[in-house]
Amino acid sequence: MLIAMHTEVECIDGMAGHCSHVIVEPKELKVTHLVIGANERPPRPQRPPRLVVEETEKEIMLKRPRLVVEENRDPASPRPPRLVVEEEERRVTLTAPRLEVEEDESWDTQRLVPWDRVADATIQGITLDCTEQELAAMQDFIERHYVRVAVPDYRNGSELMLLGGKMPEEIKWAPVEEERVPENEFALSRRTRVEATDGEVGRLGPLEVEPGSGRITHLVLNNGQPWDRKGVAVPASFVERLGEGTVHLKLDRQSVKALPGL
Repeated sequence: MLIAMHTEVECIDGMAGHCSHVIVEPKELKVTHLVIGANERPPRPQRPPRLVVEETEKEIMLKRPRLVVEENRDPASPRPPRLVVEEEERRVTLTAPRLEVEEDESWDTQRLVPWDRVADATIQGITLDCTEQELAAMQDFIERHYVRVAVPDYRNGSELMLLGGKMPEEIKWAPVEEERVPENEFALSRRTRVEATDGEVGRLGPLEVEPGSGRITHLVLNNGQPWDRKGVAVPASFVERLGEGTVHLKLDRQSVKALPGL
């Protein structure tokens, strides 16, 4: 079988989406799961929620001290003029920045599909032996949780800023999504780097996998520029280890270059 990331995936009763990741057990280089994104198009690169600044207008009433000279108008009690403090009210409209948490709406619903549910895989696509309903019931690949974020409270702190006070803070809950990779396993994707002993040699392409066992026999290395990219088949025996986002080879660059191209 040949598994290519971001190729179409088909269930028994219709199209399911695209394969975004391949989950691998690193010691024996065996595929344990595929990550299937339930989307009509390949999922865009994901980014975490971010804080964005928007402008908001607010009308407030300001009170500020004003010094005035009070004249003595009582001729029976002569005294000199004196300074007194009065409050002056003024209505102003403020335009202040407001911080909001913006989520990436492009995130797709992705499922962890066990390898034994893969019926066939070619460079054109992947076929599963389950229905769309069964696929939807499988475990989510993305786990969402929320973290507390303290941001400046511009809506209620504008008056304090104008009067020299300290800006208060408000607490918001920011959603954070993490990939649910099984323990001691690695997620491979098209963004996975491939490194020789003396530096990077390209990005990971399709995987040639034994039917049934799921053992990887060859990794296709995509090297060169995107418009002139060439594939090189690297036997799995030349893989030294899997690291975070990287496949490390036992070969140097010159040895990789000598491998037969596709």
